[in-house]
Amino acid sequence: MATLAPVASGEVRRFARRSARHYRLWWWALVVLMAASSLVVHAIGLLQNPVPTDEEGTYTAQAWAVIHWDKLAPYTYWYDHPPLGWLLLAYAHVLLGPLLVASPDAVASMRQVMLVVTAITLIAVVVAAHRLGWHPAAILLVVAVLATSPLAVELQRLVELDNIAVMWTAVSLAFIADPARRLRSVVLGALALGAAIVSVETALLMAPTVLWVLRRRYPRSERATMTALLLVVAGGVGALYVIYAAVKGELFPGPGHVSLLGSALWQLAERQGSGFVWTPHSIAAGVLRTWELYSRSVLVVALLAAALVVVREARPFGVGLLLFLVAGFHGGYLPITYPVEPLLLAAFAWGAAIATLLERVPLRRRALIAGLVAIAATGLVVHWERADLALLAQPTDQSWLAAERWMALHGNRARPILVGDSQWVDYVELGWRPDLVVWYYKLTSDPQVERRYPRGWQEMSYVVVTPGMAAAAGSLPFIAAIEHHAAVVARFSSAGGTVTIYRPATATSAG
Repeated sequence: MATLAPVASGEVRRFARRSARHYRLWWWALVVLMAASSLVVHAIGLLQNPVPTDEEGTYTAQAWAVIHWDKLAPYTYWYDHPPLGWLLLAYAHVLLGPLLVASPDAVASMRQVMLVVTAITLIAVVVAAHRLGWHPAAILLVVAVLATSPLAVELQRLVELDNIAVMWTAVSLAFIADPARRLRSVVLGALALGAAIVSVETALLMAPTVLWVLRRRYPRSERATMTALLLVVAGGVGALYVIYAAVKGELFPGPGHVSLLGSALWQLAERQGSGFVWTPHSIAAGVLRTWELYSRSVLVVALLAAALVVVREARPFGVGLLLFLVAGFHGGYLPITYPVEPLLLAAFAWGAAIATLLERVPLRRRALIAGLVAIAATGLVVHWERADLALLAQPTDQSWLAAERWMALHGNRARPILVGDSQWVDYVELGWRPDLVVWYYKLTSDPQVERRYPRGWQEMSYVVVTPGMAAAAGSLPFIAAIEHHAAVVARFSSAGGTVTIYRPATATSAG
């Protein structure tokens, strides 16, 4: 009877290696496909959705001032935020200029730079997760949560400093997780963390997570040295901001000038808070409802990630997420973009938990668990797809653009106008002198503007009221006065809201 010849053990090992390699290639192809698809989702409708916000207009105008005037802001720079973020935006916009698509407005043009920021963030996230030794299925889930959820798509395309800080933090984690544990990787990771902090101050809440990951990567004998190196280098980057203020004589509060410490005190203690999310009709409750409109499931996923502190590998990210939750819901100021940084931590927490699970299950079950994770990630993407398409399909900035066209035809470029931050650069590029285009909140907060226009809005030839400007009427009474006493000369509505153009009575009598 014929017998089967035994297979050589070396051949078995070679077959196993080839199978494992093909298995990994298949998974990595899936990860790359998910990341590339998420970038496509971010790019669709980028120029027209969502509506331009005042904060986007502020950072776009500040980048414009860097490009055209070599100044940090078109008005007095008052240390509202560290400047690295819009310095990066300015130079990236100049560098990418020939590649940018013609945009209907300045904010839309700058959003194309944010697409590059998102791409760098995703690459750094995948590299960091891979260096941490995670299974590709865990990385797939991280990409799904971070880059395809409606809340992420909505917020990551905005011209916001938080997105730049997230990019630098992801880059920092990618360097810190270097499996070779090279000294230069710690230095580069520390530089990136410092860059995040001098992009927006809330990135300080990310520092404990980066430090925790660093300490886990090194043996006990090296932890103190590497920790000190990280703190010294990152702190040195942050110190440059303090040194800049000190050299200008603007570190401490004093008569007749702005100051870094005075601005920090205002941000921390004097700025009007948003209230508590559980208080009906508070600003914070309204912000939470806005997030829920994009996707309640994203908030649930993020909140559940905080519970993953019980998983050792997920603990650095879960604790970081808890820090953001405590800081965000204590009754202080809560910006609409606040979830950007916690979403990064939530995605990493889920990735770490899934990676731990896959490490602990027997090999024969690992493929099954990984497949279930991939199905869950795909299910999340499909679930979020409807909200993403609703966000992307309909232009929302038509009323903004219609108001600009009306002003281009009827406005007197020799007389001042009052506008929202989101349109400042547009009106300057339409021919108004920069000093004649006034940001509405500067009317009562910038001494130079107050001296130039002592009668405030009544000296304007036109006032262009966007939804964001109208929403500020509660804290800025002169906006309510405009709406009650100025004449409406044009009104434009679109999916993003209504923009109204007013003409003060004094402007009418002046002809």
